[in-house]
Amino acid sequence: MRKFDQNLWIANSDHLHDHTPAGDWADAYPLGDGRIGAMVWGKPCGEIISLNHDLLWRNYLKQPTFGTAEDMPELKKLCMEQRWEEAEEILEQTLPNMKAIYINPFVPALDQYITMFFMPEESVTDYTRWLDLKNGTAHTQFTVDGVVYHRTHFCSAVSGLFVTHITSSLPAMLTGKLSLSRMPDPECSVTGGAGRDHVFCEAEFEEGVTFAGVSKIIHRNGRLTSGKPCYGMENDGMAEKKFGNTNTFDRNDFLSDERGASVCFDHCDELWIYTAISVDAETDHPLQKCYELLENVFPYQELYEKHCKRFSEYYDRTKIRFDACEDDFRLPTSQLILRDREAQKPSPALCELACNMSRYTAISAGMPRPDPDAIKAPINLQGIWNRDTHPVWESDYHLDLNLEMCYWSLPLMGLTEYMEPLLEWMERLLPQARYHAKDLYGSCGALYEGCSDYKTLGLGDVVGATSFGINAWLIQLLWIYYEHDPRREILTRIYPIMREIDVFYRDSMYETENGTLTFPFGASPEMSWRNSKGRQFLSSPSTFDLTLVREFYGYLKTAARMLGDDEYADTVSSIADRIAEPTILDDGTLCEWTYPHDEFDIGHRHRSPFAAFCPGSLYSVESDPDMVIAMEKLLEKRLSVGNRNATAFTYPLDAHLMVRMRRGEDAYDKLTLFLCYYALDNLMFAYDDWDYRCGGANWFSGVKLIQVEAQLGMYSAFSEMLYQDTQGIIRLLPALPAALATGSAAGIRGRNGNICNLEWKDGEILKFSIYTPHDGMCSIMPPDHNFSLLDENGEIVQGTWDKNIFTFESCSGMNYTYIKE
Repeated sequence: MRKFDQNLWIANSDHLHDHTPAGDWADAYPLGDGRIGAMVWGKPCGEIISLNHDLLWRNYLKQPTFGTAEDMPELKKLCMEQRWEEAEEILEQTLPNMKAIYINPFVPALDQYITMFFMPEESVTDYTRWLDLKNGTAHTQFTVDGVVYHRTHFCSAVSGLFVTHITSSLPAMLTGKLSLSRMPDPECSVTGGAGRDHVFCEAEFEEGVTFAGVSKIIHRNGRLTSGKPCYGMENDGMAEKKFGNTNTFDRNDFLSDERGASVCFDHCDELWIYTAISVDAETDHPLQKCYELLENVFPYQELYEKHCKRFSEYYDRTKIRFDACEDDFRLPTSQLILRDREAQKPSPALCELACNMSRYTAISAGMPRPDPDAIKAPINLQGIWNRDTHPVWESDYHLDLNLEMCYWSLPLMGLTEYMEPLLEWMERLLPQARYHAKDLYGSCGALYEGCSDYKTLGLGDVVGATSFGINAWLIQLLWIYYEHDPRREILTRIYPIMREIDVFYRDSMYETENGTLTFPFGASPEMSWRNSKGRQFLSSPSTFDLTLVREFYGYLKTAARMLGDDEYADTVSSIADRIAEPTILDDGTLCEWTYPHDEFDIGHRHRSPFAAFCPGSLYSVESDPDMVIAMEKLLEKRLSVGNRNATAFTYPLDAHLMVRMRRGEDAYDKLTLFLCYYALDNLMFAYDDWDYRCGGANWFSGVKLIQVEAQLGMYSAFSEMLYQDTQGIIRLLPALPAALATGSAAGIRGRNGNICNLEWKDGEILKFSIYTPHDGMCSIMPPDHNFSLLDENGEIVQGTWDKNIFTFESCSGMNYTYIKE
């Protein structure tokens, strides 16, 4: 009989733990293998596991048609005459105004209940739940009347199943029932039943989308016996059907272990529960697919070990450590957050845990499928964990920041192959992007715009609909992928998409009297300005548009040269050089738009004008100091009104900007607000300032809505405090705050595939090494000239100095070590 092994949980930054179960869906422990997402509540007597599938999206909205193309000649004419309000009125006749359904929503799958009999809540003692970040497993342990119970859960990274293992310290102590059901939903019909050793559900939405789930239970000693034979909701109140852009939050409100069919287990020694979920996006017969997945399951121990090996291989690629007090990791995570919140300063322990949780979330949500032919949906607004039948923003892909923020940190984490689902998604939607360009603008080429689901390119509303920079921002992500994994086959796949976007841009730009190229209009996503009737989003060409498109053409020129398309490279090079520069105001502040419109919301949470600087690399402190100063002034203008319109993603985004500006202390202050006020007990981050302590937006009062893009984007802010390599220059400790003055980083993934290790103390570098997988020139900006670089043979590497930059010729497969003189 397996008993609890104390070594399963260790007080370090690879574990979260708590002494109370989750009281809310958002505080449960998230698990995922990129396909199945699970939220484990950790309830000892009545466990709840909320399950999602990355391809379970509604399908009532097909490719949208707006027909604005016929209005484009008049709209462009009005804008070129600076008659912006009249142009906006034309646009509003065909595009929705923030009241429409955005796109098909990502929706919950099922809820699994494990109910223990003869186990009153008041008899539970010594309760602990923990999340093993390194291995991707969640655990619950507690004692009842001297008997120790232990549960292990994981979303298997090798079999595609959700797995639960239950043990007790004495035999014959496991008695209860297993059920599987879905929250009441007036738009989804659910049927189900129970067999001798399993329960199942089949479901169909109004528009015909189908999915299914099966939970199979295996027992050791004792017996299985029948429970409720059929699925039924006769005692269940049906949720109200919602219309329009109304959101519901009902994963908490309709919990019931009585809804689904059930199977009972009686005085068993040990239990294994395997759950399969399948949707019609992957098979015509989801229920049959579930049974097939359950037919040839590895023995549990083998399955567990294979899962841990695969998950930890991703997790162990990189690691950031700060000079944390080991006793801090012994505090329950919720108490550590509360302590640091009261101190208004995140401890090194909390910072380290947050970095690890960011990587863990990325691995769980974004893991590519083992089958290379299987579709994997990109990471959406809630990762793969959604609580709602009608979720906020449909849990979709907002292309004006949120999707990008989910992905720009992944190569830094060493997860370059996690960019593949994003590239595949853009390849699949390219025909729709061509249609979108024609429908919206009457243009050739391709346009990725607005809000989308995993198979439909859509449009939200007039907010940012006339922005041209989103195309280029998506290419920036793919270029970051290529820079970190510079394989020719990646470039040859990105290149055709870039060519089609180039066609769209050339169709859309015009030449001014002074010979520059610009757009007839634009938008700075989410940023509105005052007109005579209130506000509008259509504007003069925005800094967001112009700078991202300039950066895009630089990438396109490089790609063309590398692929031997020199004539085309010459053509696009001349375009890049002629794109209009952004406007700098008389006081030296970067202007949001070409013309200084009257900002409606100066403190808006988005930072659109900065995208080509961060996460892009068009500008830097070294190459463009005046531009960076202008950006700093714009950022300070945004921050001058306080946090009232901030949400969770605002703080790591501002911190990342400040790190690029070499303002480490200011960046740390922003992360202080983020970690101390927006962190949930599981170190996920709530969208709103739901507990009213930081002064941010309060849109969904009292609701803890997790914000995955904030979780993933935070990693860049921490990582780039230590290491930056934009514009071909490696910068060491460029923005290190005093609170993190001592630490180490292993396996930092840089551009050109470089892998770096770094150790520092009291703000000074102790050790630095770099592995270069490819031949080429390597440039490093160390803190001073008093160092030598040694190759693997102990030979001093010869190079040249240009001001503060040391450049040498690196060899593929070589390790270089920094030695301070």
